[in-house]
Amino acid sequence: MSDFKRVMKLFWPVFAEQVMGVAVGVLSTAMVSGVSSEAVAGVGIVSSLNFVVINLFIAVATGTTVVAAQLMGAGDVKAAREASRRSLALVAYIGAAVAALLLIFEKPIVNLLFGGAEAAVLDAARTYLRFSSVSMPLLAVSSAAGGIMRAVGQMRLPMLGGLASNTVNLGVTSFAVYTLNAGVAGAGWGLLASRAAPAAMLLVFLQLGHGPLSRLKLTPKVGFKAIKPVLAIAVPAGVDSLIFNGCKLLVQMFMANMGTDTLAANAVLGNVSAFVTLPGAAVAVLAVSMSGRAYGEGDHAAARKVALRLALLGSALNLLSAAVVFAALNPIIQLFTPTAAEYKLIRDCMVMFICVCPPIWGFAFILPNSLRAMDKAPYTMAVSAASMVALRMFCAWLFGVHMGHGLYGIWVAMFLDWAGRGVFFMLPLLRKGWKKETPNSPP
Repeated sequence: MSDFKRVMKLFWPVFAEQVMGVAVGVLSTAMVSGVSSEAVAGVGIVSSLNFVVINLFIAVATGTTVVAAQLMGAGDVKAAREASRRSLALVAYIGAAVAALLLIFEKPIVNLLFGGAEAAVLDAARTYLRFSSVSMPLLAVSSAAGGIMRAVGQMRLPMLGGLASNTVNLGVTSFAVYTLNAGVAGAGWGLLASRAAPAAMLLVFLQLGHGPLSRLKLTPKVGFKAIKPVLAIAVPAGVDSLIFNGCKLLVQMFMANMGTDTLAANAVLGNVSAFVTLPGAAVAVLAVSMSGRAYGEGDHAAARKVALRLALLGSALNLLSAAVVFAALNPIIQLFTPTAAEYKLIRDCMVMFICVCPPIWGFAFILPNSLRAMDKAPYTMAVSAASMVALRMFCAWLFGVHMGHGLYGIWVAMFLDWAGRGVFFMLPLLRKGWKKETPNSPP
């Protein structure tokens, strides 16, 4: 089987999972938009806060995927299994701790970060945050379980978990919002149910499924020795994500004083723009396991080639999806029943996004996944931190607040951040010194 055919065989299940997630996210937001613009804005600002937390779980899942893929590449199945089951215990404890903190400090967190928003927006945000907080341990477990499966190329099982999640989300949210008239709380019930379904399914798959990392014996003990290699990837990746999403959250604070139209438009933009990056996001998931497997086999030159080819593939696929979204842009926006002011903001920013995203997004977000799989997580963390502070945050303040361009200035700052990080993620892959080692040599 050719390399391209092999990649596409792995790509389609992951892509289908991404499509389902984005599509249901769009429909859920569209349902909430029928309640009020304040409800959309409230859900949107909590989603920004959630991204900060969720990426801590994703960092552990990424570390698990990288370590398991490297160990499988080196032929050490026993160590891969041990690291996987200990990771499940670790991420469950992290999820429980995060849930407790968010529930205890719910009101001061929302008021501190978004106190400039209208009272109705803050009430909606606090309601949605309660449901999101309770569901955090479930999300943590499903993230780690999916990472374990992807490490050995089992892409279909996480896809089935995603299918269950999205079906449940859509069903519960529509019933709660339209039949029970539960408003934002209805979206919260849908979110909670959608995180419980895949957690249960994926744990069952790990217990009953087939393959080298299936039939795992769950344990309440973390075990530092087994988890140390995972943490070596997860900690820098977690800090990377914390800085990245923390800075995005601070930028969201700039918008809190720009009015409900801006907050609602930005929430809608988060959903619509995700359609453009769907194929690239799927390739980014593959990059972790594919680059990690090649690196674990000792073929560092092949791992570098995999990284570069996947970034180019993601860019090409994003170009196709951008063309499709542009053709259907008006009806997509109308799903959210925007006001005239919101419509203009959404359309203008999406046109910019469609033009800028395809050539640079893949290098900014696919390459770092490959680099983490090649033991360069500290480097990706440093680049991400510098780019977020110097380009995303400062330029968002400069263009959006100081110069008065509002949401337009904030999105231009985002594009500058992408370009900056893409350049620096390319540098270690272009330099000389990558060598081909004997298979199964230590990475």
